[in-house]
Amino acid sequence: MKGIAQPLLLAFCLLVLPLILFVDLLTPRGVSDWMLYFIPLLGTFWLSRPRIPILIATTCTVLLGIGCVGSPPGITLGVAALNRVVGAFVMWTIAFFIWQRKELEETRERVHHHLSHVLSASPVVLYSLRIEHGQPVPVWISENIVRLAGYSTKEPFSLTWWLARVHPDDVADLGDFSSATAPDHTVHEYRFRHANGSYLWIRNEARILRSSTGQAVEMVGSWADITERKQTQQEQDALFAIATEINRTANFEDMLDRVQQRATEILPCDRMVTYCWDGTRTAYRAISWYGVPDDLVPDTVAFEFHPGEKVVDTLLAGETILINDITDQEWVPNQMLAHFRLTAVALVPLAVHHRRLGALVALSEGGRRFSTHQVTVLEGIAQQVSLAMEAHEVHRMQQQDAAVSAALARVGREVIAALTKPALLERLCQVVTEVLECDYSSTVLWQPEEGAYHVLASYGHRSGLQELIPTLRLSEEATAGLRRRLEDVSVLQVALGEASPEADWYRQFGPTQVMFAPLRRGTELIGFQAAGFYGRAAAFTNVQESVAQGLGQLASLTLEHARTVDALRRADGVKSEFIATMSHELRTPLNITMGFNDLLLDEVFGPLTPEQRATLQRMAKSQRKLLELVNSVLDLSRLESRQLSVSAEEVDVAALISELATEPRDEKPQLRATWQTLPTVPRIHTDRGKLKVVLSNLIDNAMKFTEQGSISVRAEPYQEGVEISVIDTGIGIAPEKLPIIFDLFQQADSSTTRRYGGVGLGLYIARRFLNLLGGSITVESQVGCGSAFKVRLPPKFPPGGSPWGDTSGSESLSGSSTALTAFTWQAGGAPRRPPCPG
Repeated sequence: MKGIAQPLLLAFCLLVLPLILFVDLLTPRGVSDWMLYFIPLLGTFWLSRPRIPILIATTCTVLLGIGCVGSPPGITLGVAALNRVVGAFVMWTIAFFIWQRKELEETRERVHHHLSHVLSASPVVLYSLRIEHGQPVPVWISENIVRLAGYSTKEPFSLTWWLARVHPDDVADLGDFSSATAPDHTVHEYRFRHANGSYLWIRNEARILRSSTGQAVEMVGSWADITERKQTQQEQDALFAIATEINRTANFEDMLDRVQQRATEILPCDRMVTYCWDGTRTAYRAISWYGVPDDLVPDTVAFEFHPGEKVVDTLLAGETILINDITDQEWVPNQMLAHFRLTAVALVPLAVHHRRLGALVALSEGGRRFSTHQVTVLEGIAQQVSLAMEAHEVHRMQQQDAAVSAALARVGREVIAALTKPALLERLCQVVTEVLECDYSSTVLWQPEEGAYHVLASYGHRSGLQELIPTLRLSEEATAGLRRRLEDVSVLQVALGEASPEADWYRQFGPTQVMFAPLRRGTELIGFQAAGFYGRAAAFTNVQESVAQGLGQLASLTLEHARTVDALRRADGVKSEFIATMSHELRTPLNITMGFNDLLLDEVFGPLTPEQRATLQRMAKSQRKLLELVNSVLDLSRLESRQLSVSAEEVDVAALISELATEPRDEKPQLRATWQTLPTVPRIHTDRGKLKVVLSNLIDNAMKFTEQGSISVRAEPYQEGVEISVIDTGIGIAPEKLPIIFDLFQQADSSTTRRYGGVGLGLYIARRFLNLLGGSITVESQVGCGSAFKVRLPPKFPPGGSPWGDTSGSESLSGSSTALTAFTWQAGGAPRRPPCPG
């Protein structure tokens, strides 16, 4: 009506103007004639356009001018003109007022239109309420409530209407905002029911205006839809809680139960099931579940996903499967979903680094469906579960590796402790039985001389069978099937309760489960280690298989080592026997030759010329050196064969030194020897012959490597025993050569062999003899200045070893030769080696 009334009113005003002009021309020109023109002007007050009053005022002014000129005579022109001027002024004043009013209304209408548009597009709803008698009365609410909450602006929006749509659990948090003590500014977050029945999370921020008495009179505020933010926050909190459960729960099964419980609360759904790959059944099987009814648990456990099925191939490709309509899907048979009473299913793959571990399955019943957002949340949960499964697998593998390493370390220690072959095999079988926690173990090796496999050792067999086992012989034909299978595997399990043609011969002994580990020499199969159970059908675990695999390799190496040691021991025995025999055979003719040479020197067969005597003396010198070498080799063979015994007796060290001083040796005109024994040197209880050999070797070496200068042999007390020093001013020994001079067949420099002779036995024998006597030897040397050897002996021969607190010399010499780098003189004026010239 409003759109039609305004054009009709404008037309009326325009039609009235000619009639007013006609009346103005016919009537006498009075003062009030121009007032007729106010009729159309006042009519423009109800018109919406502000320019219409100006147009009507202009028209009326023109008509007033026409009326002034064209009126009948009788009124003076001046009076009429003044009358019309006053009328025009009043008319334009009224027209300007109407124009300003219309401009203001148009501006307000435009602002209202823009404001309404802005408020409608705003994500928040603005409202204004008047407080009357403690109850809010709606004054105004923005129209975007239709879009955000689905309600019309014609709703009553009373307090009762509003509270009826707030979630019951959140009503108590709102408080009484109309009381005098209520805060002027409040912010609440609560759930509000949408027109479609779902709940929104809204953030209501309100400000209360009060009267001078403090009474709430008006409330203005806004509320915004924060559902998405709340959902995101809740999901993040839930994912954080799930991550916390994963990190703080050590037990993997308990962790899965808690994660599944939280996941059903977040999504929400009715059940959660975790499927994982089962290599023994080559299928994905349920390993954990939550919310599954008791009557469906057996079917849930029995259900499997097999490779080749579309659902499995899709999950292996890393894709999520969402089934919201069980009647229109091709993933899972409809009858199966109906049997489990399901209406929606979401399957998310569990994967880490392209490894497909299984699937996390959310199940709903009662018509609920999964949204895209819920599937995204489920994928986030599945990612955390995947990482937890990977960490659990790594931890399990570390524990398994630690268990395998510990078991193999124990086997290694036990086997090495019993390295002789018979004890080795018996101990190996016992340790294998204990480590694998089985009933028995046997070692079966190929015996070429018999052409059959022989059970060389066993442990844990049943009574009566243990005695029969050693007599068992297995032909190549009986073990052909087993040997073929062992060629390509590191361990083999056989369930003898089932058909097992490769080990039918083993069935007669009564085991129900047996595991074979091949024993190899290189690539050759030389036997196998068997371990098994009596009466148990369960197979060995993966850890036990890994241990058995390592046992087979360790046993193979140990058996080969034992065989090598036996061969070396036999070869060493042959060598020692050969050296001893050759030494005896060489010494007999050498002694005869030396006897005849002495007779010739004594001129028993006639007088000698000076040249003949000189030749015989050179021969005697060479014969003595050869005899010393033969005696040293003989001593070496006795040492290596452990046939050298100690003949302890009371020894007068002073007499021994005097005896060594009178023995014939190579004379060097420029070499001076001094022999000194302190009066306080005690007698000691030791092997005189071995001590004499030690000192002779040291003195001979000193004289050999000293062309000029001096050699000093000195005996003095040391604690309760004796210390004997042999000091020379010879060529000396380089520091880097000190570690090897006491080793067998070693000298400080190979060039000295050609110049000074010797094969490197003297110091080696000296060290070994001193070890037998419980003594020690140390050395200090400097190239070009000479060497100082010091021998220390206890007062009494100790059968158990060296009694000295400082046993580094004897212990190191009996061990690694590298320890000899520390054999230097200690402080206290102990060596008396002449100072180096310059």
